[in-house]
Parts: sequence; C-alpha cells; structure tokens
Amino acid sequence: MEDITMKRCLLVLVVFYQLSTGSSLPMGSSFPTGSSFPTGFPIESCQMSPAQSSNFIKPAQENPSPFSLQAPAAVNPGQEIKLRLSGGIFREFLVRAYDSKGNSAGTFTRAPNYLSCDNKKDSATNATPLKKYDVEMLWRAPNYITSVTFRSVVIVDYNTAYMNNPFTIKIKKQ
Repeated sequence: MEDITMKRCLLVLVVFYQLSTGSSLPMGSSFPTGSSFPTGFPIESCQMSPAQSSNFIKPAQENPSPFSLQAPAAVNPGQEIKLRLSGGIFREFLVRAYDSKGNSAGTFTRAPNYLSCDNKKDSATNATPLKKYDVEMLWRAPNYITSVTFRSVVIVDYNTAYMNNPFTIKIKKQ
C-alpha cells in the first residue's frame, strides 16, 4: 500500500514539475502547457497589461503586433456587432471597450468567456488555452453617442504577449 502511495506522490511531483517548466505531459496528453490564464484573464488584468497579475509571462513584445481586431467603423447606439480577433496562432486574449471618457463601454453578448471589470460582461477573454487562429465575438454598443476604443492583449505562448493597437469606432445615429 505504501508503494502505491509513494508512486502517486512521485507522479504528482513529476506532473507539477512538467507543468511549471513547460515541458510536455506524460503519456501523450494534449493538455496545453505554458499557459498563464487557462480559463481566461483574471479580474486583476482589467488594466490591460499582460503581466499585470502574473509572474509567468514576460512583458508585452516591443515589436508590432501581428494581431488585430476588426469591426465596423461606425454603428448605431445599442447595435450589436461582430468583432474578430485574428493575425496568427494564439492561446489567450483579453478585449475591452472604452468610451471617449475612458469608461467601460458596451457589453459582450457572445464570447468564449467574460470578465466584468467595471460593468457586467464589459470584457471578453478566452475560455481555454487551446490554440486559436481567430475569435469572433458579439458586442452591443452603448445606448449613447460616443467614440469607443477597443484595446486587446494576446498571449501566444509562455514568453510572447502582445498589446495590440487600439481600434476606435464611432457610435452615432446613422
């Protein structure tokens, strides 16, 4: 009985070591390693910094991000639009929208996972750390006229994170 317990403890230590060092798991497991926020960014990340709440990744890359967020240039107040984040293979992301006064604006109505920074579902994030090529989200514009700037962070792997260029749209009567 003690031999089985010792083997289990050893296995737990090996798996913990492999997870913490980013090496692959035993027996061909497909669980992704090197992930900082496997079920989405934590609430501490609302300030939009990839290293805000984790010592597991380096600061954002200084070279230009290959990732971008696409959306219509102008929408009506209260209109729901599709946002698309793409630009290469990535594992994790965080998208937030700010009005012209710097307040959270609008609501994500469909996303892999949500984060409520200032308001309910005002941010979208990943639900798993599996590889992604693009992510489509639905976002509802605020019910007032303003400009809205989307900011996003993308984590490619343990060592690579990007702060993407802000993307601004107009909320106006069309």
